Amino acid sequence: MFDACLPHPNTLCNWYRSINAEPGFTGEAFDRLKEKTAKAKKEVIGAIIADEMSIRQQKIWTGKRYEGLIDMGLGNTDATNDIASQVYVIMLVGVNESFKIPIAYFFISSLTAEVKANLLKIALEKCHSVGIRVISLTFDG
Repeated sequence: MFDACLPHPNTLCNWYRSINAEPGFTGEAFDRLKEKTAKAKKEVIGAIIADEMSIRQQKIWTGKRYEGLIDMGLGNTDATNDIASQVYVIMLVGVNESFKIPIAYFFISSLTAEVKANLLKIALEKCHSVGIRVISLTFDG
């Protein structure tokens, strides 16, 4: 019934290839959020959710570089050959608007509380710079 409604899986893959989704803070997400705040008739209010999730530990050669290694989005994954066991995700959810968007993710094996605090401080600054007022932080751990 819905076969003709959805794009072909190859089309979906091509759409996702056009987005720079490297680990770190996602520039495209903040560009869309800036457009959203510019079009909004009222102040956009959001909530940040941060969580660590376990991932499969594997190292894969993609033809260009290795995937599955610890990567904080700094572009120096070749410096370490350690395999990531978790991903730390920071997501922004609209409180008075309808959106939920991951604004950053990092492949890690562990993070100290100080590093997490610094990442969240950067996330808050970036949200403020695009015009979003963050009113809450939620953690799973």
